Amino acid sequence: MAASSDQRRRRLGFSRRAKAAPQRSPSVCQLGFETLEDRALLSVSLSLNGPQTIVPGATLNVSTDALIAQSEMSLVINPTNPLNVVGFSHRLETPTITVELYVSVDGGLNFLVSEIDTANDGLGAVGSRFDPALQFDANGVLYIAYGYRGQATAPLRNTLLVVARSNDGGVNFSNYIAVDQQADILTASTTDTDTPGLDKWYIATGLDPLSGNQAVYLAYVAFVTEGAGMSAGTDAHISVIGSRDGGTNWTPRLVINDDSAVANFDSASYASPIVDSLGRLAVSWGDTDDTSIMIDRDMDGLWSNAETFGNDVTVRTGVDVARGAVLPPSQPERGINAAPMLEVWRAVNWLYIPVVEKYQGSNTDLDIWVGVSSDFGANWTFNRIDDSGGTEFNPWLQVDQTTGAVNVLYYTTDGDVGTGNDDVRPRLAMSNDGGATWTRTFLSTQTSNEGPAVPNNGDYDGDYLEYIGLGVRDGTAHGLWASRYMAGGTDLDAFTANAAFVSSTGDNRLFIGERGGVDDSFLIQQSPANPAFLEVWVDGVREFTGLSATLDHIIFNPGGGINTFNIGSLTGISSVTINGT
Repeated sequence: MAASSDQRRRRLGFSRRAKAAPQRSPSVCQLGFETLEDRALLSVSLSLNGPQTIVPGATLNVSTDALIAQSEMSLVINPTNPLNVVGFSHRLETPTITVELYVSVDGGLNFLVSEIDTANDGLGAVGSRFDPALQFDANGVLYIAYGYRGQATAPLRNTLLVVARSNDGGVNFSNYIAVDQQADILTASTTDTDTPGLDKWYIATGLDPLSGNQAVYLAYVAFVTEGAGMSAGTDAHISVIGSRDGGTNWTPRLVINDDSAVANFDSASYASPIVDSLGRLAVSWGDTDDTSIMIDRDMDGLWSNAETFGNDVTVRTGVDVARGAVLPPSQPERGINAAPMLEVWRAVNWLYIPVVEKYQGSNTDLDIWVGVSSDFGANWTFNRIDDSGGTEFNPWLQVDQTTGAVNVLYYTTDGDVGTGNDDVRPRLAMSNDGGATWTRTFLSTQTSNEGPAVPNNGDYDGDYLEYIGLGVRDGTAHGLWASRYMAGGTDLDAFTANAAFVSSTGDNRLFIGERGGVDDSFLIQQSPANPAFLEVWVDGVREFTGLSATLDHIIFNPGGGINTFNIGSLTGISSVTINGT
């Protein structure tokens, strides 16, 4: 494969968003304190106290494309620099589909838009690139994955699963590798209706406990023809591969769903992996045959044989939401799936999973339930996050690893139930008590409509496809979703907005401690790149970058030694306290 890092780019600034006025360099207070007692904490933590209100920012069109639609997108935040926000989406060109990246280094004020094509991966200009997925690792290395199919009509070549990596936050990519491939399941149709050999992959990164390196995992479904003659059929293999050398070498495909392993013709998809703080790997998926959500776990990663994937565990039963059968007015052509996307809160290694379910058997009143497991998937408790009479679908769940807050972004028709039930808006729900109770707000008031179910009527026949983008870190949420282009045309564009979390009691607290040295330096300032964000640096290392609107109080708990505090002009912060002086 070609390992080109060149991409076609267009830089976009957004006049629709009122940017902050140019800021003078913050006035800096340089204070030296000798601490009288040791009250050290581990670096920086954020505590969200009291009921929280979600406060969205302005809605931005990051694609601004009046001719080509964007749909089905993901978004991630760089843990080493949360101002680096990256989205990944379909670009629905005809006759082929490509994928498109949106890279921001200023917290979402501006984006660099790049299309990935044959100039990058060397696979040719004819084939379609589809199902974009991406993830940062703990070191700030960004991985992307997508599929490639060679022709637009039958017979098709193999489906390739392609992975690439970026060391500069998504601006450039290298090491494009086809990490797996599988022959498509052919039909007699002359149109592109064949089942792809590989489909629906998601990426997880985390510790490999054997080597201590950062590992990257892909979970996906491989559709394989098994048997012969009248006994032939298609089996869905829930598959996992991994790399612990930066994506250069990958393990062979490992099939983990028990139904497939015992030679049954399983119907399963939406494999979603996570890695917890101990390096344990878990993968969830939806089993259509059993109307269930399943999970399997490898307790020491792919490179140790001490513990491997075992018996599948049933997470949820009675989940009868399937794409071909549930076609509400808001998603009339693509339909809706159960969307079981797995997530982990690494501070305590709790697992979370969202599931779309019917309310009293309705195909239009769909609700989202979130399950939580405190024992790494053995047992689950579910709570409903939204009980409107509308259609809620395409949820994406993210835990803020800084606070432990659970967040879900999804589409809803709430507000349009009695007038067509087909206008959707993105809604963000947040729980600060482990998923027991939820607060919600529309991330944008902009509405979008993809109906009716008439092919080639000017809308996109795939509607909003099957997932939405959400990243949350340091008390700040970023969403990325598809919505009808409002400035002309009928296509879907990629829109984004961020959101802060505001305490009703004015008691959100940022605690800043030492990193382990005797003498420590602390810098706290409004970000030069985006003054709406507050940056905290401890001993020259970025430890926190989040929206200032989330914060009320800042408390320093330095350790022993001589400590230096550089505190810039802060906006909206009620108090700054330095303990132990």
